[in-house]
Amino acid sequence: MNILGFVILVLVGVFFYSFNAIVSRSNQVLEASSGIDVALAKRYSLIPNLVETVKGYASHERAIFEQVAALRTMPVTNRATYDQDVFAVQSQLLALAESYPELKADQQFLNLQRGLTDAEEHIQAARRLYNHKVEVLNSTIDTFPGNLVNHLAKRERAAFYEAESQQRNNPHINW
Repeated sequence: MNILGFVILVLVGVFFYSFNAIVSRSNQVLEASSGIDVALAKRYSLIPNLVETVKGYASHERAIFEQVAALRTMPVTNRATYDQDVFAVQSQLLALAESYPELKADQQFLNLQRGLTDAEEHIQAARRLYNHKVEVLNSTIDTFPGNLVNHLAKRERAAFYEAESQQRNNPHINW
């Protein structure tokens, strides 16, 4: 009877460990998804500062600034579309900087440009972390004993963050 009790105790322990691992990893995926939103919000707040700096040098480039202002007021309902729109405007701003050498040399512009680059790197890091957490969760759900325990945990496999098909193409920059 001692051996049977020990086996039952081990099985119950494995069940609870697996159940808790699935729940914990599912929560980590949600947290990583929130990290992407935090990084997007950081970038979103940097854009107006960049625009104000550039405005002082190139007031006749009004169309670019109107696009940035429109992006600033647009709610972020689709991350991929928003990312694509921001990348297009950012490319135009950087092309504008190439046209105005004194703008490139301005310390304030350089600081803001570094900040924007830093924000983009944070977004990429958040996406990589999210995809890692998704992989860990999905592996836990798909492998034994997690696949058996997940019938009670009832957690869905999470989807990886993927770029939309247009984002996979090389961007076209108008000079």
